[in-house]
Amino acid sequence: MKKFWKTLLSALIIAISFGAFSTANQVDARVKFTRNTDFYKNEPENAKPSVLSTITTINKDGTMIYDADTVKQKDVIAAAAAHWNKAVGINLIMSYQEAHVAKADADVVIEPADLPAGIGGVTGYDGYVYETWQNIIKIANTTLDAASSQKGFVQAVSTTSHEMGHALGLNHDPGALMGTSGAAELANGILPAIPDYNVNAVGAILKDLDQLYPGSKPITIPNMTDGSAYRDAGTTEEILPTDRVAQLTLGVDRVATRNFNGGMVEIIGNENVYQVGRGEVGTTSSLNLINTKQPIVTGYMSAGSQRYYQIKVGNQFYIVWGGYVIVTR
Repeated sequence: MKKFWKTLLSALIIAISFGAFSTANQVDARVKFTRNTDFYKNEPENAKPSVLSTITTINKDGTMIYDADTVKQKDVIAAAAAHWNKAVGINLIMSYQEAHVAKADADVVIEPADLPAGIGGVTGYDGYVYETWQNIIKIANTTLDAASSQKGFVQAVSTTSHEMGHALGLNHDPGALMGTSGAAELANGILPAIPDYNVNAVGAILKDLDQLYPGSKPITIPNMTDGSAYRDAGTTEEILPTDRVAQLTLGVDRVATRNFNGGMVEIIGNENVYQVGRGEVGTTSSLNLINTKQPIVTGYMSAGSQRYYQIKVGNQFYIVWGGYVIVTR
């Protein structure tokens, strides 16, 4: 039985690697700082957002190439890469052998390590790190050794996928990949799916790849989502101090509660327009929104008893005051 499930998984990895995606070219990447970039600015506030790191190891061609030569359990590493590649819909993570580049050109080195009890893996360095360094992922020997069983294999793949998420540019969040909410599935030997918002975060980096590498061609992944797929099931009607929209100042007002009743607004006058995380970004006149109808993503009531609406215009999410709009359902 053990051979059977590993054979099936190996077949799946091969099918994903060779049947669905294109190959990569020589790269120029490794550690890259993201501090001066503006990724994920269009994510609606009613999402459970990915937490972006200040570093990514995505290269200028929009891939992440690894060297796992010292890892005996290469099927674990290949399965973790396939897990990510299936989630985003492109051949994002691959070995340097698959990428047909030199070993020294790998963006990240994956290696086994003796780590403290309870630590399945770590990514990056203690202390200073510089651009152009190879990133490093260490997977605990105890995690890799346990991969001889089915549940242990799934746990090792999950741990490696998590560390690959860090190398791609994600920090911890409450989800099944970068957090602990997938623990129940793992306990039953089930590999949790990579959440949509993690896929979208990586997709946002790839979409704006030229911010990291001037001249690079932006990449649009096929599996990016929007709308209700973003929303955290735990989103409350009351806006909490930790919600990003709570930091948004609307003149002298702030939003206090929200609803997801949907509908449309017709914008009939000139008013300020806001975005979560960015503040005031223009007016309905400057953004050519007057006399247009737009879908409502989120409805708000402010502390000052004013209505506001988050609307979606193309791929942008704006917040407008209810005083110059007509709401239809």
